Amino acid sequence: MENATAEPRGAARLLRRAVELGPREAAVRAARLAQHTLLRKFPDVRIARTARLIQQRTGKPVAEQLREIIALRRGPGRLSPADYYAYELYDDRRFTFAQKQEYVGWEPPLLSGRFNDPNWREICDDKLITYAVLRGLCLPHPQVYAVFHPRGRTYGPVPSFDTPEALAGFLRDGMPYPFFAKPAKDAFGVGASSVTAIDRGRDILVLHSGEEVGVDDYVRRVPAALGVGHRLVRFGSPYHYDSGYLFQERIVWHPVVERLTGGRSNSLRLVVLVGPNGPQLFRATWKVAVGSNVTDHLARRSQNLKCPLDRVTGEVKSTVQGRGPVDTDAYGLGYQGREIDVHPDTRERLTGVTLPDWDKAVTLCLHAAAAFPGLRYQAWDIALTANGPIILELNYTGGTGQIPGWPGLNDAEFRQFWASAGST
Repeated sequence: MENATAEPRGAARLLRRAVELGPREAAVRAARLAQHTLLRKFPDVRIARTARLIQQRTGKPVAEQLREIIALRRGPGRLSPADYYAYELYDDRRFTFAQKQEYVGWEPPLLSGRFNDPNWREICDDKLITYAVLRGLCLPHPQVYAVFHPRGRTYGPVPSFDTPEALAGFLRDGMPYPFFAKPAKDAFGVGASSVTAIDRGRDILVLHSGEEVGVDDYVRRVPAALGVGHRLVRFGSPYHYDSGYLFQERIVWHPVVERLTGGRSNSLRLVVLVGPNGPQLFRATWKVAVGSNVTDHLARRSQNLKCPLDRVTGEVKSTVQGRGPVDTDAYGLGYQGREIDVHPDTRERLTGVTLPDWDKAVTLCLHAAAAFPGLRYQAWDIALTANGPIILELNYTGGTGQIPGWPGLNDAEFRQFWASAGST
């Protein structure tokens, strides 16, 4: 039998010490205990530093932050401590606890595994397959100019080259300029290039950034190096192969978009849920490149912009700029960006702008989504061009990066979709 005089445990011990020490000293001890617990459960010292910083800024005790972090980690969103601070969920003035629970830290396989047939995923992963399917469905997409593949992968009548020498010859004598190019199978814009012109007299290519590179050097460093293999071996697939490198037209933007972005890469990210009533637009974001970035992707501290949109009108509701490579914010803080109003390069105000051809873009997206019933969670990239909206990509994950201050992914609408359309 346990000794009746043994030291009390847990809450009883804390209560007795509070009586013995008085409320002020007890609060100090409790804060120290919470800090110790935080460091023990989450050993990265930056978290503790961030928690103390938030306490200084907002007055929210470290112990209360810890309680929320643990509760949200165990909740349906599976949020990490970094998510808690990145989405600014410590701010009780902006969020109720129920709203905090709508934010998610899900890994991409969770959504795709629940909603999407794995046999349909390659349509999204391999861009040449994507474009071939879009072409067969008579859906607008960028024109493909050429393909490089070490074993001569074909794409209908489009020129295909299997040696660096043959591709270099085409760049000198047959390629339309300007062009955009990318690996046929990769993610986050890795390996993409954008070429404005060729100086045949000097045998150099002029990149969109103004940088110059020799034709042979470009072929060696870009398509020949990046057309071999691929990074997208998802969900434990054992299959590896060379996917190749494709060259396509560079988009001429709608005049309004051209003015706002200065001609930089940008696209709509439209998340579509295919439920019992067919495709429905769930979330809409405008991604915009800054500086000399080749793509508008938000990963890798690109400092690119993401703008939540009114899904009915296409109005930009907010403009958020991602972190840069030298940002020194404490752990998690600022990871999802900071709010601004104007494009940092063009100085054009983005917040409050209504994007052109919005209804056409949504109509195109929903029409296209209906052609892919095996993918019930879809994330489309749509470009607003001078000739109307066109499709850039279809993704079976994506759109899970939420924006601080805006609804989390797992809101009432999504929970209803999960219940009605999710497979078990």
